[in-house]
This record gives sequence, structure tokens and C-alpha cells, in this order.
Amino acid sequence: MAALDFPNSPTQGQQYVASNGAIYSWDGAVWTSLPQGQAVYIGTNPPPSPPVGNLWWRSDPDQNLYLYYDDGNSKQYVQAVPSVSRPTGPAGGSLAGTYPNPSLAAYAPSQTKAMACSIYNGSVQTLTANQWNTITLPTIGADSSSGAMPIGGNVIKVPAVASWMMVAAVVGFSGAGTGGTMQITGGVGVANTYFASGSWASLAAMMNFAAGASIGFQVYPFTAGINTTQASLYVATIGAV
Repeated sequence: MAALDFPNSPTQGQQYVASNGAIYSWDGAVWTSLPQGQAVYIGTNPPPSPPVGNLWWRSDPDQNLYLYYDDGNSKQYVQAVPSVSRPTGPAGGSLAGTYPNPSLAAYAPSQTKAMACSIYNGSVQTLTANQWNTITLPTIGADSSSGAMPIGGNVIKVPAVASWMMVAAVVGFSGAGTGGTMQITGGVGVANTYFASGSWASLAAMMNFAAGASIGFQVYPFTAGINTTQASLYVATIGAV
């Protein structure tokens, strides 16, 4: 039997695959043959002339465990632990973008703190008595939704998922009158309140809205001569329904 050619000046834990297929480890004093169940070669490159069944821990770059396998036609290292499949393609639900690097959608529950908008009108709007008047709100006051809550046409739209929203409407009046009713529109239900004669009225409610619904508000004056001097609508997302 040929003599084994062990490396010179080995380091603690260094391994050596001998010509007979056995794996030896330097324990700091002597080369010790590893039992078959412990014969795992560690290194960035596979050992030369490994025996079938040899295990190789590739320490760099992937730190994967490989098994030297004979399939009857050839011998090669194969992964001892199958790789985990990962999702691919477009993300959905509370995620946006595509895998493997999706991001939280703008309407995801953890993002709701950034979902707030307001629109207003600082000009006089003439109201017609004894009917619902849709309040004109042409100006954007704030929008932290990054476009997830489209604004326009006197309304703020709900994101692309059914949501609970906190909605508040504030309106200032001029002229004489006996009051009226105001309501927030677009929800699964309607929130409304009565206002007496005076300069200001407000309404706030937590409401359930369908995906993409339009949120606005209306005023129903009981008598002629009541006009708005300014009006604002504030909307903040609480979370998905």
C-alpha cells in the first residue's frame, strides 16, 4: 500500500482526503481518520478523488452541503438538501411589485399612517334650498397617499381595496337661514348630521367604503340664503376591511 502524503504544517481542523478515500483531520497533534458518519469535507473546493457517499460542506460562497453521488452513469456532487422554492411573478394582496423583491402596497395596513388626503374650497358656493347640494372641492390640501387615493371631481377615492376610513367635513356659512343637514357620501352607509343656524358646521365619522369608492359631501339647507364661504374634506385610511 502506498504511503499517504499528508500536508506539511497543517492547521487545527484541516482535513485531508487520502488516496484510499478516507478523510483525515488534524487535531493539533496527529492526523485522525474520521469515521464514515463524520466524514464531512469542509472547503471552498471539493476534495480530490472522493469516495461515493462523501459529504462536502462548501464553506464559500453558498455554504451548502453536497453529496458525492453515483447515478450509474456518472459521479458528481449533488445538493444534499434541496433548495427552497421561492415565489415568482407579480405580488398581490398587501404587496406590490414583483418577486423576489416585492414591497408593501400603498394601502397595506402597516402603511395606513401615510394614507391621508384633504381637499377644500375657499370660495363662496351658492346653495339651493330644500335639496342636496354637492360641495365643490377643487383644491388639493394634502396628499400623502402617493397616488393610491386619486383626487379629483370634488371627491377623494378609496384605495384599490375595501377600507375603513376616518372622514371629516367642515363647512363655513354666510347668510341668514334656519340650518339644514350635511352628509358624507360614497360609503356603504351614509353619515349625516343636522346643523342649526350659525357660521360653521362639521361632521366626522368612521365609515366602511368599497374599493375605489368616491368620497364627497353634500349640504341640504332648509331655507334660501345659506351659502358656503369655505369647505374642507379630510380622509385618512384606518385599514382594510
